[in-house]
Amino acid sequence: MNLKTNKATNNNNFNLYYITAIFLCLLKVPILSNCQNIIKIRLYSENTINSTIITINTGCYAIISSSDTILNKLQSGTIICLSIKNDKIELKKNDSIIGYYKNLNFAGLSFRNSLSILPDKKKTLQRTYDDCFNISANKTGLMIINNIDLEDYIAGVVQSEAGGSSDNEEFFKIQAVISRTYAVGHLNNHKAEGYNLCDAVHCQSYKGQATKTVLIKAVYATRGSVIADNENKLITAAYHSNSGGKTVNSGDLWNKQLPYLIAVDDTFSLHGPNSLWEIKMKTKEWLDFLKINFDYPIHDSISKNYALNFSQDTCRLVFFEKDIKLRTIREKLKLRSTWFSVFVNEDEIIIKGRGYGHGVGLSQEGAAIMAEKGFSFTDILNFYYKGVQIIKKEKLFSDN
Repeated sequence: MNLKTNKATNNNNFNLYYITAIFLCLLKVPILSNCQNIIKIRLYSENTINSTIITINTGCYAIISSSDTILNKLQSGTIICLSIKNDKIELKKNDSIIGYYKNLNFAGLSFRNSLSILPDKKKTLQRTYDDCFNISANKTGLMIINNIDLEDYIAGVVQSEAGGSSDNEEFFKIQAVISRTYAVGHLNNHKAEGYNLCDAVHCQSYKGQATKTVLIKAVYATRGSVIADNENKLITAAYHSNSGGKTVNSGDLWNKQLPYLIAVDDTFSLHGPNSLWEIKMKTKEWLDFLKINFDYPIHDSISKNYALNFSQDTCRLVFFEKDIKLRTIREKLKLRSTWFSVFVNEDEIIIKGRGYGHGVGLSQEGAAIMAEKGFSFTDILNFYYKGVQIIKKEKLFSDN
C-alpha cells in the first residue's frame, strides 16, 4: 500500500514538472519581458529542408502536436526522422510512422536539453542546439524554430562569430555584451514571420550550441548586460575585424553621426594580423576599372597621375575623388578596407591598405590585444564606444 502511494506521489510530482516544463517551452508571452528570456530563432534560414534526422543528445523531450496532444517522449540517444509528405510532417521513430502533422513542438523536460539536427542527410549542416523547438511544414519545406534562452543563444552566436579569435575570457565578455545588445535591439526583425531572429549573418550568425568553456563562462558572467547611451537606449554596437590604427566616424560611413561612434586612435590594432594588407594589379586594369565604373577621366594627365599616386598616409578619407566613394571602390574590388594608398611599380600598381572591415566602432583584433594586456571588458568597450554605459537589459523595460 505504501509503495503504491509513494509511486503515485512520485508520478504526480513528475507529471507536475512535466506539464510545467512544457508550459514554459510553449508559453506565449511578450518576448524578453521582465519575467522570462525565451526568444525564437529560425534555424537553417538560408537552406531548403525536406527531411531531417533528429537525435536527442542530453535531457528528455516531449513531442507535442498542434492540438496539444503529447505524441511521444524521447530519451537521450533516441533518433527520429521528419520529412515532408503532402504538405505535412511525417514523423517516424524506429522506422515506424507515428503520424502526419502540420506542426510539432519539442519541449525539453530536463534541466538541460539539447538535440542534434541533420538536414537532408548533409553532414556539413549537422548541428547541435539547446532548449526547445517548433517544427512546421510550409510551402518550401520544414521550418525549424529554436525556442531558446537568450543566454544560450548568445553563447552560440559568440562561438559562431568569434569562437576562434581568442581564448581570453575578457574578450568573450566583450563579444557577449555586443551580441546581446544587438539581439535585444532587433527582436522584431522577423516579427511578421512569427519569430524574432534568424541564424543568418544579417541577424547574427548562429550555428548551434556553444562548447568552448571559457566562452560560456564569459557569457554567463555578463548575463543580461547590454550597452546603452546616457538615456538608457541601446546603442548600435558596430564592430569590425581591424581598424588599421584608427576607427571611423559613423557619419563618414552611414551619413549619420552617432555620438558614441566617433573616430579613435587605435594603436592596439596595429599589432593584429589584419592591420596591413596589399594587392597588385596591372596599371591598365586599375585605370580601366575607374573609367568603366565611375567614368573617371583617365586620359587627363592630372587625373591619371592622381589615380596612380592616391595616398591616405596621414589620414583616412571618405572619397577617392569628388563623388567617387572609397566604400564603393572597396566593394567592387573586394578590398579589405577603404584605408589604402596606390603605388606604381613598372607596369603594375600596388594597393597597400590598413585594417579589415568598415572601421566603425570596436576593432575585434584591437579588443583581443587589449584583453591580453589586462584591460577589463568594460574598459575596452568604453575605449571604442564613447559616453556609453553597461546596464542590465531589465532597466530598458523598467524605464518604458
